[in-house]
Amino acid sequence: MSSLHIGLDAGGSSTELLARASTESLSSPKEETRLQGDGANPERSGHAEAVGTLAELVGEAVRRHPATQLRSVCAGVAGAGSGERRQALAGRLHRALSEVAPRARVRLVHDARIALEAAFGNASGIIIIAGTGSAVFARTEAGTLERAGGWGYILGDEGSGYALGRAGLRAVARALDGGPATRLQALLSNTYGANSRAALVGNVYEAELPLQEAARTVLEAAAEGDAVAARILDEQTDALARQVAWLAEREATIAPQVVLFGGLTKNAHYVETLGRAVRGALPANCSVQPASCPPVAGALRLALREDPGREAASNAPEAPPVVSLCA
Repeated sequence: MSSLHIGLDAGGSSTELLARASTESLSSPKEETRLQGDGANPERSGHAEAVGTLAELVGEAVRRHPATQLRSVCAGVAGAGSGERRQALAGRLHRALSEVAPRARVRLVHDARIALEAAFGNASGIIIIAGTGSAVFARTEAGTLERAGGWGYILGDEGSGYALGRAGLRAVARALDGGPATRLQALLSNTYGANSRAALVGNVYEAELPLQEAARTVLEAAAEGDAVAARILDEQTDALARQVAWLAEREATIAPQVVLFGGLTKNAHYVETLGRAVRGALPANCSVQPASCPPVAGALRLALREDPGREAASNAPEAPPVVSLCA
């Protein structure tokens, strides 16, 4: 019977599943299935709903591969916590899967671990996650997980969509007070009412329009040469690059290779500016590049390692998934 291995990337807004069905032969073809479902962040939706979402996706993958035996599952879960909280969530997931996969190994890890796995396999390196929030994670040569940033929108999240949007709207407020002029005022006028104090205050504080939605406009204005927007982008990416440098200085065995994840890294101007800042903060031999594999590919790779019947080395020719997902 063929084996089935499943990786999951469970975020706040959506969950991705990647399944691989294969025989014991390393040369046999691998059949891969990709599914998407609702978010499964237990801090937002609660443990029961998060586990239900994961179990539903796994069950659907099993139904699509009826002639296989599910051998292992690895889920990278945002908001899963650590220690006892994560173990409790893993136990609930294992029980939820007992009907469809009573013998499967189930592993639940920090969502940064699957991104590191997707980026570097077993090797050391640094990832920057820059989306609505931001954080920096690294794996040392000994395999330990280190982090900097990720303090949330009140204490940190430098270089994030929230930070860029907030800084852009602050710049508009200063312009209304007579400060430096910026194209952001015109560009944000329709959405945030940036042409008047009353409209701007009402949209931000009363209507509670999400500040991170302004980040795209800040990036657009910066790319077009607006001095205020360009300064915001430089300041935010410099702050994020400093976190990378602090992490590298704190742990000398972290390799100076950096891979970028998150929604903001799909913007070419953001990637260029952040890359320049990181290269200026790290040794001359560092490399900075956007991710070529999504985190869910790292989750599948970890799931493959959980199967005792397979070779565990992630650098074996068949182990790095997933040709269809990795550039």
